[in-house]
Formats: sequence, C-alpha cells, structure tokens
Amino acid sequence: MRTGTPATTKGLIFVLFISLILRLRIRKMMSESGLSRKYSIDKAFLELEKLQMIDIDGKLVERERTKKQKEILDALESISCT
Repeated sequence: MRTGTPATTKGLIFVLFISLILRLRIRKMMSESGLSRKYSIDKAFLELEKLQMIDIDGKLVERERTKKQKEILDALESISCT
C-alpha cells in the first residue's frame, strides 16, 4: 500500500476498520428487520446514495424519498441501536 507516511497508513487502516464495523452493524440491522430478504447491503447502499439535499434560503432540506428509500429507512429505524 503506497500511502506516503506511516501516519497516513495508520489513518487509512483506522478508517477502514470503522467502516467495517458500521457495515456489519447495518447488515445485522437489515437481517433483524427482514430487509435482507429483499435487498443486499450493496443494493440498499446504492439506493440510499440517491438521497439528495437542497439548500433553500440557507437551510438544508431533504428532497422527497423514493418508495425504496422510505422502505429501507423505515425498516432500519424500527430496529433499536443497542
């Protein structure tokens, strides 16, 4: 891995470790909610990437969610984060 300095390499490994923890937690939440039967974690992330925010008079407002986005977010919100 060519990152330049040892500190950069350590930082990269740390970020990758945290992202792995988050991905595993989301996968667990998807299986607990039954969402994993309909979507893979990659398909869910691809759908959620499409979420958009717009700036209206200095305030960020979320644009309307699609049916799939609502379904995914509602299922994930129904699971407690403990």
